[in-house]
Amino acid sequence: MSEQEAAERQERLRALREEQHVVFRNYVPVDQRLKQNRSEPAAPADVQATADELAKRALEALAADSKEDASSLLKGKRANWDLKRDIESKRVILEERTELAYEQLATRSSQS
Repeated sequence: MSEQEAAERQERLRALREEQHVVFRNYVPVDQRLKQNRSEPAAPADVQATADELAKRALEALAADSKEDASSLLKGKRANWDLKRDIESKRVILEERTELAYEQLATRSSQS
């Protein structure tokens, strides 16, 4: 590496260091230089207003479409879809074995 390349690399690294700006939201730094980078803590979300809005929308949807029941609006559509996906291959094998067993039973009973 030539001296010119080294000098260019050092200049790029110096520029990167100057660009870095750390912002502290919840941490209170001890160093005075870092205290300048402190921002106001994030305000907590208003959970009650969000829940009220969701309930209001659910009731409006229920009133608009009386065929749908309220429980389908409040609960998930398919809570165990991943379980069904995981056991699908085993279910197919068992279904085939069950059909084979029914055929064997039918054959035995017709031969007797």
